[in-house]
Amino acid sequence: MTSWLDRLATTPGLGLRLEPRARSSESILTALGPVLDRQFVGERQGFTIEAQDSFGVQFATDDGYFYGVDAQRFWVEFRHRIRAKAQSAAPPTTEVISKPSPFTQLMPSIATKLVEVAKLLNDRGGRKLDRVGVIANTVVHEDEAPPGFVKFIEHVSRPWSSVEEYDIRVIGEIATTSEWQDRCVHRIQRLEAAEGLVSIVLDWQRRYTDGRVLETGKLQGLLDRAQHDAIEYFEELAGGGRFDVNGDG
Repeated sequence: MTSWLDRLATTPGLGLRLEPRARSSESILTALGPVLDRQFVGERQGFTIEAQDSFGVQFATDDGYFYGVDAQRFWVEFRHRIRAKAQSAAPPTTEVISKPSPFTQLMPSIATKLVEVAKLLNDRGGRKLDRVGVIANTVVHEDEAPPGFVKFIEHVSRPWSSVEEYDIRVIGEIATTSEWQDRCVHRIQRLEAAEGLVSIVLDWQRRYTDGRVLETGKLQGLLDRAQHDAIEYFEELAGGGRFDVNGDG
């Protein structure tokens, strides 16, 4: 069965939150040199620096991957990349230069890239890992949204005959064990000018109770577990059972 995340062209992200460690943006870029060097095609630079400050840097590659590093976080997301294309005797048009792929196919690639970032930046070792995050970004017409979100939107819209615009943010706890606490930050937004399009952002987070030392050799397994549990939650939420009073779907 095809995941709604794939069917609706949802774009993913993965991130790590760590104990603070000051490192200049110049030294971050130097450490990530192997990542940036691969983006050159001949003499053409296939990436752009999107933001840079004293202790952080963000850059995007032409194939759609967005990297971020600051004093507390490493993250990688997929974002579609668009550029203007010149036309003969006509105004320029735009073209998508990143390759669209299903959410579940992009996730392993993002995890591999995040592990590489952690290995390149964990040279001093001993740093504590506090949190892992999995992000799902979806833009869909309200009529085509998964049933769980339709139920939620209908519920919050019930007091009014019609709702032109909404922006709802919910932070909810999902589960707690002796080792971690799972929660998700949900944001569902429809602007009046968006012609019925709804933005759904799900930011699933696993916070470790006592933190744990960042061991890059074990990070892939940790990310695999987080992806599995986050996607399972996203699917359950979209199915609608969590919005039923009796919880029977």
